[in-house]
Amino acid sequence: MRMRFMRKLNNGNGFSLTELLVAVLILSMVSAVVAGGIPVARDAYEKVTLSANAQVMLSTAISALRNELGTSSDISINGNTIEYYSPSIQNYSSISLDESEGIKLTFYSKNIVSEKSEKPISRRLVSSKAGDDRLKVVYQSVSNSDKGIVIFKGLKVVDTKNGGKTMAHMKGDEDKAVLKIRVIMQ
Repeated sequence: MRMRFMRKLNNGNGFSLTELLVAVLILSMVSAVVAGGIPVARDAYEKVTLSANAQVMLSTAISALRNELGTSSDISINGNTIEYYSPSIQNYSSISLDESEGIKLTFYSKNIVSEKSEKPISRRLVSSKAGDDRLKVVYQSVSNSDKGIVIFKGLKVVDTKNGGKTMAHMKGDEDKAVLKIRVIMQ
């Protein structure tokens, strides 16, 4: 067996220069096709992931707004800011629209010992952990009816790195879709 292998190695028949050039040409063409497809695949993956994250953030925002306002009372609306009494923290809170971060929730925690409100705590309504740092949840306007309904108009998720492009919005026309939340009126 070893002798047969040695004879093949010593045999003068090998590849010609033309055959080697054709093999290198084919290999380089395959490499170019594969290398050209990687950025396209990466961009497609990024778009799909960003879109999915936007949908998650929109659903999370709707749930958070319903949870926050559903049991609240003593609501007042000033421009794009909603102030209300939150029974869960037994103090006043507000929901506002921040240009850089989107919808913000501000609440006052109570010091159990002194029963006094401490300084306000502000955070994004929907954390970037629920979606993506480059996405933010915004709304066009907020109003309330005399029947105890708070109405958010134009609730959507926008991409801050792509000129505020809408990535997800409520069903219907983007600027006319509304979220209605029934609240306790006093």
